[in-house]
Amino acid sequence: MAIHDESLTQALQETPPCMLWTEAASGKYDIIACAPKRVPTKNFKELLETTTFQDQLGFCVVDEAHLILPWGNGFWESYKVLGRLCSLLPSYITFLAMSGSMHPKTVRPKTQELLGFVPPHFEDVSLPIDWTDLIYCPHTLKHPITGTEFPNLAWLIPDMLASPDDIPCTLIAVRTIAIAQNLAKWLNQQLGRFGMSPKAYPFHSIIPQEEQIQTLANLESGLVQIVVATTAGQVGLDMAVRDVIILDLPSDFEAITQWNGCASWDGQGGHAIIYAPDAIHIENVADLDGDPVAGK
Repeated sequence: MAIHDESLTQALQETPPCMLWTEAASGKYDIIACAPKRVPTKNFKELLETTTFQDQLGFCVVDEAHLILPWGNGFWESYKVLGRLCSLLPSYITFLAMSGSMHPKTVRPKTQELLGFVPPHFEDVSLPIDWTDLIYCPHTLKHPITGTEFPNLAWLIPDMLASPDDIPCTLIAVRTIAIAQNLAKWLNQQLGRFGMSPKAYPFHSIIPQEEQIQTLANLESGLVQIVVATTAGQVGLDMAVRDVIILDLPSDFEAITQWNGCASWDGQGGHAIIYAPDAIHIENVADLDGDPVAGK
């Protein structure tokens, strides 16, 4: 059971009304999912203190753990309260924190400390993050991306486009809402030259949740071909895309890894196309562990 604003509202509208928190405390559900903002609430605290719930609880899982530090320091402060989970539950509960992009020598130890993972009472497991079915394509930005036109991506909608289905389902990652809005509008203008309906949609935090859900559903059904997303699309969402274009280079390698993880959602292969400013010059290249590696 996912406990969020929409599910709570829908449950209360049923006849008779359903009290999701009460049902969760009774042990009715095997898996309960909720956002970090629920942790400091009265309902969540009462849930954790319920004897029936504690007796049946075996695991507490924190997904996308790499977001705790950057988001907890301002953007979404409720992420920081995840560090209190260990103190709210009996010591025999098994905790699991997962991330596909966390620097092992900086972010990881700080996150472990915040979550209350005290050595030697936890296992630190690292698995390969290589995507063998992806083709990585580096590019340089030849034109600004802060305006209303985006000639860097003119190749995405070719002059001989027969159908929007000829465009692979694509996620374009950008930093700001303004770029997401302008780029989606520009892409639809390009499609309009062929008499085609809009197939590119923005995805960011200001868009209502129901519209976000609809965009993801339309993407999977083929009604949407391109999603232009800010960080709001980087939080474990299952996007039905084949290719990922990082148009606005993130400030850290972990964010690039996270975006690339969205590509080839069906395992059939895809492209990770990464743009960097034309003026960038890399003197040193380092892998995720900070060890020098060969690169250009």
